[in-house]
Amino acid sequence: MVTRLPCLVPFCRRTRGDRKNDPLRPGLEWICAEHWRLVDRSLKLKRRRLRRRHGDSPCGRRLDHWIWKRMKAQAIERAGGIN
Repeated sequence: MVTRLPCLVPFCRRTRGDRKNDPLRPGLEWICAEHWRLVDRSLKLKRRRLRRRHGDSPCGRRLDHWIWKRMKAQAIERAGGIN
């Protein structure tokens, strides 16, 4: 059975399926391209740099989780016209 992963923005109807190097797994979150554009470039850059510097270390995972939470909030708020 193929499952689909919905965009985490409420009322967005976009979904994605399995990808070769990124299969679906429990707890995975995803933002569609339409809503990903609403996230500040500075946050995306910070996350990219963080991942390059810290990799998969415990500190890197903790910081990545924190930045991801900010990105999610920003995408949801901007999609709803709040910010």
